[in-house]
Amino acid sequence: MKTKVSICVAACIGMAALAVAQPKPKTQKEALDFNAIQQATTVEARIAAADKFVVDHPTSQLKSLALYFAADAAERKNDGPKAIAYAETALEADPKNYLAMLLISGELAKSTRENDLDKEEKLSRAEKYANEAIPVINAAPKPNPQLADDQWQGQKKDDLSQAHVDLGMVAIARKKYDAAITEFKTAVDGAATPEAATMVRLAAAYDQGGKPETVTLYGPPQTFGTEQFPGTITIKRPQEEYQIVMTVQKLVLNQTLKDDQFQLDIPDGVKIQKMD
Repeated sequence: MKTKVSICVAACIGMAALAVAQPKPKTQKEALDFNAIQQATTVEARIAAADKFVVDHPTSQLKSLALYFAADAAERKNDGPKAIAYAETALEADPKNYLAMLLISGELAKSTRENDLDKEEKLSRAEKYANEAIPVINAAPKPNPQLADDQWQGQKKDDLSQAHVDLGMVAIARKKYDAAITEFKTAVDGAATPEAATMVRLAAAYDQGGKPETVTLYGPPQTFGTEQFPGTITIKRPQEEYQIVMTVQKLVLNQTLKDDQFQLDIPDGVKIQKMD
C-alpha cells in the first residue's frame, strides 16, 4: 500500500511540474537537486529535498516551484498551516505562481470554522487568492513543449475549476448559498475532468439553500396482498425542471435469490486486469 501511495504522489508532482513554467537550472548540481524533489517517493522526503534545495540554491529561478512542491506535500500530510506557509513563501519568490495561490485559497476556505475569531479575515484572504489566480491562469502560456495543446487546455480548465471550488467553499462558510451554487456549478461545467467531490458540494449547497436537487414524494398507500405500499413514487429534479412518476402495479417482497443471480458474465473481448 505504501508503494502505491508513493507512486501516486510522484505522478501527481510530475503533472504539476508539467503544468507550470520551469526555468532551466544554471548548474548540474541545481538540476540534480531539483530532480531529487520530483523523484522523492514520500511526502517527508519531498519536503526535506525542497528545504535542502532552497538552502543550497537561494537565488534559483526554480525556488518558487520547489517551495510549491513542499507546500503540496505538507497538504497531503494534512498539515494545513505548514502548507500555507510554504505556499506563501513560493509566492514571494514568484508572485504569479497560481498553484500556490490555489493551495492557500483552498486550505483557508476548508479550514475556517464558524466560531473562529478571524473567520472573515481568513475567508477574505481565500477569496482574494482565488480571484487573483483566475486571470493568471487564463493568461498563462503553455509552459512545456512536452505538453500537448489539448492537455494544456484541459489542465487550465481544471485549475480554473479549482479556483471556483475555493470561492464556493468561501460562500458556504458565509452562508451565501446562492453564490456557492453559482461557483460550484461553474466549477463542474468548466472542468475538463469534473470531480465527484465538487458535485457533492453543489448538491449540498442546493440543499442548504432550500433548493434541493432531488425531491421524492410518495403517494397514498395501497394494499398489495397483505402489504401496504405507496401507489406512486414521484422523483422531482427542480433544478433540471423534470420529474419521473412511477406507478406501482405489482409488489412482490422477499423473493428467494438464487446463487447464479449474483454471477456476472464477462462479455467476450473485455480485457481483465487483476489488482493485488
